[in-house]
Amino acid sequence: MSRHRASRAHELDLLRISIDDAFDPAYLPFIAVRDWELGARHGFSLQLASGAEPNGGAAALKRGACDLLVARPLSLLEQDLDGCEPIGCLFDAPGGVLVREDRLTKLRMGELLRVASTTATVPAGRMCRRILQGWAGTQGLAVAETLIAVDLAPCAAVADYAAILAEVDAVWPAYAHTHAVVAQMKGTAVRMITAEEGGMPSISAVGLFARQGRPAADIARHAALVECLEAAAARLASDLPAALDLWRRAGDDSGFAAEIVAATLPLLKTNIDRQPREWQAFKTPLEDA
Repeated sequence: MSRHRASRAHELDLLRISIDDAFDPAYLPFIAVRDWELGARHGFSLQLASGAEPNGGAAALKRGACDLLVARPLSLLEQDLDGCEPIGCLFDAPGGVLVREDRLTKLRMGELLRVASTTATVPAGRMCRRILQGWAGTQGLAVAETLIAVDLAPCAAVADYAAILAEVDAVWPAYAHTHAVVAQMKGTAVRMITAEEGGMPSISAVGLFARQGRPAADIARHAALVECLEAAAARLASDLPAALDLWRRAGDDSGFAAEIVAATLPLLKTNIDRQPREWQAFKTPLEDA
């Protein structure tokens, strides 16, 4: 960083954003706002921290360890959101369970379906089963919960979903952006059974949360951030090479990077919902799952 840029960065207010998940292409607008310094004209710079932590998430937001929280529906099910206010839905796409085409007959025949999950949380496991049971119901089938075995995928293999599917019947990416996962699996005969097809709410959304009772200065700064995120999404959508460069510099040097980014860009929101009611609506059906 040049001396001029370093001096300017020092003068800007630091907006600390906690991403309650590992980095995902859906978060590219945040990376763009940070790396392209889009907040500078509004007087702020971004600091991004990713990865769920025991004392992170909504608890970190409420105690002031971060200024804003970025999270997906499933990650919020086991958190106390009292005192947190959703201020934007930044990304929303169908998400679901990836099932091998040749194993769908197991649901029809009443045989055990083995699902590898990227997370071991109880709500995520219930959600996976409910999606598959709900979809089966639309096919005129009644599938018992005991016929859907959801087990944690080997950590070392989580990034290679095609390899996982060689060993099991289905993959449950859970928190992951499912379209990006599908992009890795071109040529693999899989069917994505979406949450909506199973009668459940969307799980592949990304929400932005602030503390309730924010001062006016914070409200204005956060509104400016949302505008910057919209501008970043529009710019990314029209410039795949720039988006790919950002994603690779963020740490993804896999052979799937280009496919993942290309699958994500059309789904980024350039008109962010500032009053996302779905963040209140999704919790009850998921808790009942």
